[in-house]
Amino acid sequence: MATLERIRRKGVFLVVTVGLAMFAFIIGDFLNSSQSFFGQEKMKVAVIDGKTIKYQQFLDDIDQLTDVYKIETGQTGSDEMNAQIRAQVWSNYLNSTLIGNQASELGLTVPKAEMNDLTIGDHISPLITGRRVFTDPQTGTFSKQALLNFLTGLSQAAQKNDPQQADQVKQFEQYWNFWVKMVKDNALQQKYVTLLSKTITSNALDAKYAFDRNEISANMTYVMQPYYTIPDASVTVSNSEIKDLYEQQKDRYRQDASNDFKYILIPIKPSQADYNAVAQKINGLKAGLASATDVSTIINDNSDSKYVDVPLSKDEIPPFLQDFAMNGKTGDIFGPTLENDTYVMAKIVEAKTMMPDSVNIRHIFVVAQTDTATTLLADSIQKAIKGGADFGALAKKYSRIQQTAANGGEIGWVREPNLLQMGFNLPLANKIFKSGINNIIVDKEPQGIQLIQVTAQKNVVPKVKLGVITMRVVSSDPTREQYYNQAKQFAAAVTSISNFDATAKAQNLVVHPANQVDPNAPQIGMIKNSRSIIRWVNDNKVGSVSDVLECGAENDQLVVAAIVAKHKKGYRSLEAVTPELKAQLITDKKAQLMMKNISATMATAQTLPALAASLKLKVDTANDVNFYSNGAGSLTNEPLIVGAATASQPNKLSMPLQGKMGVYVLNVSGIQKKQDAFSVQNEEQSLDERQAYMLPYLMFQVLKEKATITDNRQKFF
Repeated sequence: MATLERIRRKGVFLVVTVGLAMFAFIIGDFLNSSQSFFGQEKMKVAVIDGKTIKYQQFLDDIDQLTDVYKIETGQTGSDEMNAQIRAQVWSNYLNSTLIGNQASELGLTVPKAEMNDLTIGDHISPLITGRRVFTDPQTGTFSKQALLNFLTGLSQAAQKNDPQQADQVKQFEQYWNFWVKMVKDNALQQKYVTLLSKTITSNALDAKYAFDRNEISANMTYVMQPYYTIPDASVTVSNSEIKDLYEQQKDRYRQDASNDFKYILIPIKPSQADYNAVAQKINGLKAGLASATDVSTIINDNSDSKYVDVPLSKDEIPPFLQDFAMNGKTGDIFGPTLENDTYVMAKIVEAKTMMPDSVNIRHIFVVAQTDTATTLLADSIQKAIKGGADFGALAKKYSRIQQTAANGGEIGWVREPNLLQMGFNLPLANKIFKSGINNIIVDKEPQGIQLIQVTAQKNVVPKVKLGVITMRVVSSDPTREQYYNQAKQFAAAVTSISNFDATAKAQNLVVHPANQVDPNAPQIGMIKNSRSIIRWVNDNKVGSVSDVLECGAENDQLVVAAIVAKHKKGYRSLEAVTPELKAQLITDKKAQLMMKNISATMATAQTLPALAASLKLKVDTANDVNFYSNGAGSLTNEPLIVGAATASQPNKLSMPLQGKMGVYVLNVSGIQKKQDAFSVQNEEQSLDERQAYMLPYLMFQVLKEKATITDNRQKFF
């Protein structure tokens, strides 16, 4: 009983305590879940018609496409290339999602059997056949065997699970998976477009109308009263008229999100001291280059460009070096001289000799069980060839490189750079190009022995071997600091956007406008590596002025920017388009005044010369005006006038017509009609082809316009 009494006395306290504990538990769980939710929301790159694209997913696809670019081009990622990859990944998402949703609703699919046919079967997609990886190196064309070899090798490498090859295996898996997905998406798109195309087809009436319009052309004379002959002040436009016109053509003013800003740009240029320092350095190497028996070391240790031990024809040598190279002797030195901000010094390593520009070669690659056996087999084959044996037959029998063996060992016509790209080393490439026709060159390699024969030479031209040292003049740290201080002083002097222009003018700097810039644009105009400026604009408010921002291909340009306006996705505001609408209304009202005045004048001036004299205008001529032409003679960009001309009665003045440049009165002097035979089938086919060409683009634009898309890329990249 005592215990119960104590519970009763402290009942309220216990209820409050338990309630607080429960609240803490619930709110704690809510906070944890909300943190997780909001964290996930923050990591959304985009949502396309309900499909969420998360940051990590987008990054993975960027990595995949980067691997594809590396394999396709052999290039590593530059800022420009990375921007292209991000844009392509986004485009791929839009295509696959928007068209994929439509295809799913219609029941369109790409079955496994069809995918096999499109990737490794009898109807391989051009997306696969167009890949350099799957080409025959001898013919330069797609090889299905090369594709199958690639996939077999990839499968075997993946099964071996070799840690040393893991990265390369993953890269090629990414490469193949990317193209498989592209093939599937493309197949779905083709099916969808084909289905749509069946709903948009021409008929006999369309064909006859298009044919007749193309058959007729007109010769005419005309007068035109320009709109500028009436002052703008002579007509008035009310705000209500502007608003009404805005509502009528509001769809014209659809806009994506964009930003307006302005900036000053200060390029960083080398000082005279920078030029002097590089000149002194390269002059200090002249004696060493002149005395060097092996120029590769001094060049590779000091030059911006590495030494290439390959004879060059005149066309392969820079113009300013051609006379020196072709007329000098071994050991001669050129320069140093300054060419386009680069100091150049050259030495003739081997004077001019006559060499072929390209050679036709074939080979036999021999491998036996032991090195000794390989040498004996190669020697016997070489003797057989010298004795008159058929090279092609021996290649087919003994060469271990099946691709060329099947073709009698033929590699084909190559230039020296081609040999280097194919993996031939420099000494071997030099031997091949210096070899006489039908000589056998023996190349001993760790894997076997290669017998190479030059069967023909082409374009024997003088060639010279040069050793060239290049040193580009770049801005030193003190020079860069000087320009940076200048930019910093400007940024400090701009207290707000209101004095941005005045401060720039006072410091002799040019203000550049950047209007309607896409938040996801890779750069500003032609300024390389300027994405950081666009990101700064995205992250700051209207009226903000930036600190000094670096950009340019080598961070050699300094920018200070100010944000003028930000535009949300939707429609341009009435205020933003009022000047344009007002100008349109002024033109329309001028046209009405002119048409009324010209109509009154035509009551007494009933010929074109008389009308021109009364209005103090000149008579112009336009011949062969066709319905589909944009204009003729002095008549340009006036579609309404062109259409009226082809439909007018000859030798009769038209009514006044409102054009883009002014008000026109026409007199058609003659109508010409071609005598072409009308073919319904040909005309319908022509119209259908024209529509089919435009359909994919128009289809995608409509799907994109109707879709619900939240694009947050600018927050991440």
